[in-house]
Amino acid sequence: WQEAGELGVNTLESRLADAQPSVGRGDSLAADKYLQAVREVVDPELVNLETFAAALKLANPTEGDLRNWGLLEPLSPDAWAALASALEAANNHGEAKQQAGKALVLDGSNDEAWKIWSK
Repeated sequence: WQEAGELGVNTLESRLADAQPSVGRGDSLAADKYLQAVREVVDPELVNLETFAAALKLANPTEGDLRNWGLLEPLSPDAWAALASALEAANNHGEAKQQAGKALVLDGSNDEAWKIWSK
């Protein structure tokens, strides 16, 4: 990982690097900027998973952000359960149940997923 100063101005990599320390300090505006930059990422190696997880907690993630989480961490039951909850809130019950099922395959004790799956 290069330092932000070594990267070109306003490149995807520099925006990710610039936002990372602020997200670590709990800055919700930086979290929004980080998630916006991640939406442009083609190479998942550019995403710092710890920073991404913190950004999801600090910002108001979109459904797309939660889908990205599932793609970046396909073995995370929390990622699939969070997506299922967002889909359920958007009245997309069929897909919500599918995503909850993925969470339950990975962790059969995931309460959030069970609530959706059992409806």
